[in-house]
Amino acid sequence: QIYHDGSNSVIKDNGTGKLILDTDGTSIEFQKSGLETLATFNTDGAITLYHDNSAKLATTSTGIDVTGSIVNSAHLLHATNNSLKIIGGGDATNAGANLTLYGGTESSSAGEFRFRNGASEVVRIDSSGNVGIGTSSPDRNFHVESGGDTYVRVSGNRGNGNDLHIGNVEFENAFGSQGVVAEIKALTGNSGTQSTKGQLAFYTDD
Repeated sequence: QIYHDGSNSVIKDNGTGKLILDTDGTSIEFQKSGLETLATFNTDGAITLYHDNSAKLATTSTGIDVTGSIVNSAHLLHATNNSLKIIGGGDATNAGANLTLYGGTESSSAGEFRFRNGASEVVRIDSSGNVGIGTSSPDRNFHVESGGDTYVRVSGNRGNGNDLHIGNVEFENAFGSQGVVAEIKALTGNSGTQSTKGQLAFYTDD
């Protein structure tokens, strides 16, 4: 049935089974007043959904293309608990930053996070929680490696007073909440009683 109910135009199927729209043409298209496209269903091709006459979501032969932001209120899941790759620019193997999350059933890299720049891996978090920068096999909680000299920088902005520490390395005994037991501080400033500018100060809980 096709009718107007006083407020809306209605197409209603009162039968059983499916309501089938069949075409021998190139597509089925939903429009607004013949001026804007709402949705296009192409024969043997993409289904495209529009917002304000701009294409936002389209099916492809390998999945979907989304134009714009994705707001997700639940989980982003891989159906087989295998691996999920997120790519910013480029494709899966070259240009663009990309992140691969390996699921629990991945055969060789279960539970790993890999951050790449194109095809080059730059950071890895393995299944034990070890973080590697410049190495694909971190063997400590934090492992930094390079082909030449390796630098780690700690920066702070503390001004130019006496005995100001701009960077701290703390050693904590988490057992029994014993807290920090030793500390290394990098000092800056004009002068000081414990150290002068550019020196390291070593502290213990004694």
